[in-house]
Amino acid sequence: TPGRNLEGPLDAELRTQGALLYDWIPLVSSRNPEIYGLLDAQIHMTGSLHHLNMEGQSNVTRLHRWEQVPPSEDIPSGVFFRGHFDRIRGEAVIDGLDWTFANSRVHLTGTVSNIPTAPDLDLVVAVERSRLEDFFSLGSRLSGVTHPDEVSGRVDSLLTIQGPWNNRRLSGFGGVRDASLKTPSGSFPISDLSVQIKDGEAQFTPARIALTPGV
Repeated sequence: TPGRNLEGPLDAELRTQGALLYDWIPLVSSRNPEIYGLLDAQIHMTGSLHHLNMEGQSNVTRLHRWEQVPPSEDIPSGVFFRGHFDRIRGEAVIDGLDWTFANSRVHLTGTVSNIPTAPDLDLVVAVERSRLEDFFSLGSRLSGVTHPDEVSGRVDSLLTIQGPWNNRRLSGFGGVRDASLKTPSGSFPISDLSVQIKDGEAQFTPARIALTPGV
């Protein structure tokens, strides 16, 4: 019921089933990353057309680059989110967005202002006790570049993304624990890895791989 000046109440639900990612991504972002996948989504919208509250979830299957042969094993991927959009101010607030894939999870909160003229970001991305091999596997499917599947470990990180969309600044830290390198001759432990990100630069701590005692 729009009412005067579109301030009337809104209560709607959007559902998709088996939708193609390479149709939806260009429609939403005006960019075609050439990624294939099937999308099932359910989004509940309340408020008004000027002040829109959204909550929903989605699942993506058969995710891979469009020019690649579909992998024999699927990586289940899902997104759960809650937030609201102020159309008058051009501001989106992400109360919480959780992206899960395989046995890993990425959490996002923050705001995006000055939409759509010059988006300005103030976001926090957190990763807790996720698997390094999950990121390598997903990265291979999205980029088409083969990554080393023989490296494993637990990932923890906290990253802030701030500033204009075309000149955003990254800062934070990341670490990998219980890392190991698997080869045909055996599995070799790797010391804990960490990286500090500040002012567009990443500084890594030295890493040690125990090949044999004393080496």
